[in-house]
Amino acid sequence: MGAKGKQAAPAPAPVENPWRRFTRWSGMNDPEADAHLDDDAPDAEGGSAGPTWLPVALLVGIYALAVLIYILLGRGQELPQVSPDEYQYTALARSVADGNGLTYNGGPISGGLRAALYIYAIAPAWLVTDSLTQSYEIAKAMSAIMVCTVVFPTWLLARRYMPPLVALIPAVIMVAGSGMTSSGQLIMENLALPLATASLAALVTALARPGSRWLWVSFAFALLAAWSRAQLAVLIPIILLALIVDIAAQGRSGWRERLRPNRWLLGLTAAVTLVVGIVILAKPSVL
Repeated sequence: MGAKGKQAAPAPAPVENPWRRFTRWSGMNDPEADAHLDDDAPDAEGGSAGPTWLPVALLVGIYALAVLIYILLGRGQELPQVSPDEYQYTALARSVADGNGLTYNGGPISGGLRAALYIYAIAPAWLVTDSLTQSYEIAKAMSAIMVCTVVFPTWLLARRYMPPLVALIPAVIMVAGSGMTSSGQLIMENLALPLATASLAALVTALARPGSRWLWVSFAFALLAAWSRAQLAVLIPIILLALIVDIAAQGRSGWRERLRPNRWLLGLTAAVTLVVGIVILAKPSVL
């Protein structure tokens, strides 16, 4: 065999996983966080410090276990415990499923409903069965599925500052806290908690990665969180204040450069904050 045949074949190009492709395409690359996963990738000699899929697999396992536990615990609660919220949300969700919109006792709910995302999210429970008892159990299971998703933004943020396996600890703490008692109840917090957590986690990531699209992700989750719980509209001025402080912290020499990629979102959050502030001052009961 010739000298050319004895030469080692060129190493194949590294395979880019779907998450990396998505972050590169969306502009939400996070090299610092991905570096922790890179530490587990195979080295140049073909060895491996550990499978890169292990932290993600464990995270999914934690989520599935938490959902199962809270579904089983919720089955022990046969009747609504939070009055009048659970009764109203049950009736509204059933009304939506029946095609009557957000009506309560034959008419619009007293005072209106400003945050209806959770109602729409649990409404399918009244589509799969005519039994009110079974629909209530299904809706509680859906609530457990929603609230436990808080582990995902928690882990994505924590892995920036610690190894991926260690980052699972904050995720476990989030689903083991006393706040998870709401999982067995039909209340808006079951959807509001993971959405608010996702917004704040994306905001922290955005401040660490200037110019990325994580700020827009934070803003989008903030809008969804406000739709699920009106009081979480406070996330919008929080994003605005964080942007202002971050820009001001760059000093005279760097504030313009930091402002440039964020000017549209800065103006948008300022406008939304102004409108929400005027509405609250005009009608405090809106909250």
